[in-house]
Amino acid sequence: MSSRTNAAALTIGLSLFVFPSFAQTGVITRSNSEIFLHLPPVGLAVSETAQVNVTNTAPPPANGGAAPLCGVTVVFYGGRDGQTILGNLAVFQLRNGDVASAPLPYALTGASGARTVIRVAITVSPILISTDSGPQTAPCTLLSSLETFDSATGVTHAFTSASATLKPAGANASAR
Repeated sequence: MSSRTNAAALTIGLSLFVFPSFAQTGVITRSNSEIFLHLPPVGLAVSETAQVNVTNTAPPPANGGAAPLCGVTVVFYGGRDGQTILGNLAVFQLRNGDVASAPLPYALTGASGARTVIRVAITVSPILISTDSGPQTAPCTLLSSLETFDSATGVTHAFTSASATLKPAGANASAR
């Protein structure tokens, strides 16, 4: 899979674990060179916090290629139509081994009941890096998780995870 702006190979995996035992499939889409991970909706109670955790596990380059770097945006959605952005957008640039988190306490959902339903969309954007052999798409292996936990005790109630990989296709990526 390639484009003139960012040539990249793409590998994606998605899994969901909710306690006790429950499985569901999320939706993964691609627009131009970005990857969108849409995790399944999850209920959030007044006593809970939802949190997305992301890390870049792409290995360092072997022969002077582009260093691993992921462009990541995390958005929480909710409301009656499920399209209202909740809290703030979380934007990260993750180098190899970096970990970042984006929490959403129930209080920031604007809900008035004892619980509400939220969903999360994670956008992974390739980043072009200048190298001796020209611009390359930085390798990115994003591992992410969404968890809900009791805000007072920290006990996890639900957990879901997803992964996406962007790898340079060949030695160079062409830029417009």
